[in-house]
Amino acid sequence: MAYHLYRDEGGDCNNLFWTKEWLTVKTNTIVVTTRHFQKTGRDPITEWEKKTFTVSRNGEVKLTEQLYKKYGGKEWTTEER
Repeated sequence: MAYHLYRDEGGDCNNLFWTKEWLTVKTNTIVVTTRHFQKTGRDPITEWEKKTFTVSRNGEVKLTEQLYKKYGGKEWTTEER
């Protein structure tokens, strides 16, 4: 599992992309919330992404939920539309 607080994704000459992440640990779950930014807003990318990982008793980490929210969206969905 990789974790980046901030990552510059680069982009092309018309649009730049970068992400910022927050990590929350509670009992046996790890939640990574990512906000995707872009310079111009022209590309239809997901603004928010939330991944929930569950850690088993033997230390195995498993992705148990992945949710998305589009720019201007109000609800989390299971599909990146």
